[in-house]
Amino acid sequence: GPHPPYDPTQEYLDKYLDKDLPEPILDYDLDTQPTPLRKLRENHYSLDHDGVVHLLNPTKEQLHRQRAHYYANVSMIDNQVGSIIDGLEKRGILDNTVIIFTSDHGDSLNDHGHSQKWNMYEQSVRVPAIVYCHGLVAEGNKVSELVSLMDFGPTILEMAGGVMTNKYAEGYPGKRYYGGCEHVDEAENLARDRAKMLFNAEYVNVQPHSGSQANMAALFTFIKTGDTIMGLDLAHGGHLTHGSPVNFSGKLFNVVSYHVDRETGRVNFDEVRKLAKEYKPKLIICGGSAYPRHIEFEDFKAVVDEIGAFLMADIAHPAGLVATGLHPSPMPYCDVVTTTTHKTLRGPRGGMIMMGKDRENPFGVVAPKSGRVKNMSELIDTMVMPGIQGGPLMHIIAAKAVAFGEALQPSFKDYTSQIVQNAQTLAEAFLNKDYHLVSGGTDTHVILIDLTNKEITGKAAEKALEKAGITVNKNMVPFDERSPFITSGIRIGTPAITTRGMKEDQMLIICDLIDQVISDPENDDVISNVISIVKELCDSFPLYDDLLN
Repeated sequence: GPHPPYDPTQEYLDKYLDKDLPEPILDYDLDTQPTPLRKLRENHYSLDHDGVVHLLNPTKEQLHRQRAHYYANVSMIDNQVGSIIDGLEKRGILDNTVIIFTSDHGDSLNDHGHSQKWNMYEQSVRVPAIVYCHGLVAEGNKVSELVSLMDFGPTILEMAGGVMTNKYAEGYPGKRYYGGCEHVDEAENLARDRAKMLFNAEYVNVQPHSGSQANMAALFTFIKTGDTIMGLDLAHGGHLTHGSPVNFSGKLFNVVSYHVDRETGRVNFDEVRKLAKEYKPKLIICGGSAYPRHIEFEDFKAVVDEIGAFLMADIAHPAGLVATGLHPSPMPYCDVVTTTTHKTLRGPRGGMIMMGKDRENPFGVVAPKSGRVKNMSELIDTMVMPGIQGGPLMHIIAAKAVAFGEALQPSFKDYTSQIVQNAQTLAEAFLNKDYHLVSGGTDTHVILIDLTNKEITGKAAEKALEKAGITVNKNMVPFDERSPFITSGIRIGTPAITTRGMKEDQMLIICDLIDQVISDPENDDVISNVISIVKELCDSFPLYDDLLN
């Protein structure tokens, strides 16, 4: 059919793209026929394509042909767009490419529930930006509506506060207990597909409301209540859900905790292997909430292979570093992987469960009608919902999709690299001031400081620093003789200050400010002076400047 006189592509080029873009090197058409590039303005082009023919009063037969034509076009994109992007990558220009899908014939690239369309989304996250836009033809060539189906994306904050909070969507995409879920299905599928690409995972569930609920679902899927598990002791850097007696994990399972070495501050694998052989746990959890070093997935895998146990990784803290290759990946070694979606991943608060490879469950669970052996992914899905949760938080899942899209961009690796550089600079500065760092430093974003030699408790340090405008948290340290409410240490992280734009020079200032307060926590003059410097520093590196101003 004829194109309307108003080209939607023009609006998006005007709105989003730099005016000095080079000429495109690729002229691609849905019909796979070469077509001339239509010049919009200097160095900007649109691809002409006559897609589905729109009829004002179509017959059923004509509608059927139109739908068949649509499916053929979408399938053609599915088959070709991956190879196109592969070609751009080989030419070394993928990082500077924007792909724009346009149509003047309705919701062409986003309607009819055609399942194959998700292949386009899987491919699209490999490029810096992708725009979907279309015009709806009301009569003749008059455009009555212009809708962006996916432009360069709202921020995570905007999506988390968006209208999807209004939608109940119990179940999973295509299998909901509620109607009207077309668009939330798109959001959840996009989140899952992007996470799979980000972590090289075959299976992803983005519905857990938190990391703790992700851990609960994973544990309940792989083992039964009363089974023995092993996890890193909370005081040695573990997490409540790894077997703490005050948590469900410590109440419902028989827990054997392992520890770090007193001298090195790293996991003591001699002890891990000895305990594993003695107690024969069904599952071992690796990872923690205050472990500054890389998680030793390969070493844990060697232990579980000796005793025939499952291995579960909790990468809630280093997930963003794992996604960008700055931390080893658990996928080749672990049966199941859990994470939060905030912290170093810089998304909304939430949880996620992943598997590097899906497989048939070893427990003999079968589908009731067919007798087919169910995959582990099916068991995890069922355990999340309806097992431990009801309706998913669709506004948060949509925000996860945005976050994963950001994490797939080259700039995100720059961000995570700076997180680590900042943490290591900060760690070195503390060491130079005679602070005792657990494990002697950090590989990640976390610094765990033992304040015993500074003659101040973690609780007192936390309160004094809070008065001075610096937020840290009191934290137990390995072999701590104080209670969790007092503690002998503090835990410091660098993701938030890195998001502000702070770098190594600011880390030296921050270390000096913290040291001033800890060295004289009752001195109001010191507190007052530090507050003024903190305010000046934060004013120089503001958060949400566009929203506040």
